[in-house]
Amino acid sequence: MIVPIEYKIHKPRGRSHCIYAQPAPVYEMQLRITDKCNYNCKYCHWKYGEHYNLDDIIKTISIATDCIDRDSFRIYFHGGEPTIHPYYLDIIEFIFTLDYNIVVELQTNLSKGVRGLQKLIKKFKQHQLEINVSYHPNQVKNFDLFKQKLDIVYKSGMLNKIDVMMEHDEKAKEMIIDQSKKLLEEPYNDRIEFIYGYINYKNTIDMYKDFVEDNTIFNEQYEVTHESGERAIYNTNDLYSQGINFTGWYCSSGKDYIIINGNGDYFMCCANMFDTKPTGNLIENEALFKVRTSNYTKCKWSSCKGEFYLKKYKK
Repeated sequence: MIVPIEYKIHKPRGRSHCIYAQPAPVYEMQLRITDKCNYNCKYCHWKYGEHYNLDDIIKTISIATDCIDRDSFRIYFHGGEPTIHPYYLDIIEFIFTLDYNIVVELQTNLSKGVRGLQKLIKKFKQHQLEINVSYHPNQVKNFDLFKQKLDIVYKSGMLNKIDVMMEHDEKAKEMIIDQSKKLLEEPYNDRIEFIYGYINYKNTIDMYKDFVEDNTIFNEQYEVTHESGERAIYNTNDLYSQGINFTGWYCSSGKDYIIINGNGDYFMCCANMFDTKPTGNLIENEALFKVRTSNYTKCKWSSCKGEFYLKKYKK
């Protein structure tokens, strides 16, 4: 477990900044329109849920953006697989009608057909839509077709990043590495991040560590000063696997970031999602939601589950 006293993020492509307590200009909202997925990854539980109701989703988005005192938003569609929701295009279209500066970041496994993908790109080519692709080697049956769709996203100018999910599978290990090498040959190789730390099932880290260290081009890095005074640099996978303890710290979850389900339930961060219940429901209690999104959150969790980039400080 990493116990920091100071924290800094080193952004990719040469950018870096310290983590301070000032509010960010853009509010980040992770939106789940479905808890259902068409893949069956061993390490993931987002496959047993259902789609959220369209009317509830629209109401949730409207209340959330009105309650949060910000003019700019980045709304990150996560899941589940967002593109299997029957109204996902309508939901994105509604968001772009709102009177705010909004970037929609769509996470997808690219399981949609070529025509469906082209329809998405054509429909929102004049809007601020970014596409994050998650590649699951064990679930993709036709690598060439996947790559064709990835090329379409890249050529559209909407590709933000590619997460290669390196699942523990001794039989598939060489296939996963071989296909990863093929992706690294493409012009979007600087947008690939190999994810293996948080899915450390049966020691996945040791299985892929050498390959990842030798081939990583894109990687977020974080500088941490330990209570002993020692400074260390960690990447995303390091922090997933070793844990990072911010218990008692103040975090900008709430103030700059929130996770919202399509039924109005909200969570302060991914670690909060492991609790037995959400922080609250914004449809049922707008006033509490306004309070929680106007203040920093005092962390009570023993490890950070992924929002490493959020502002954190000690009083």
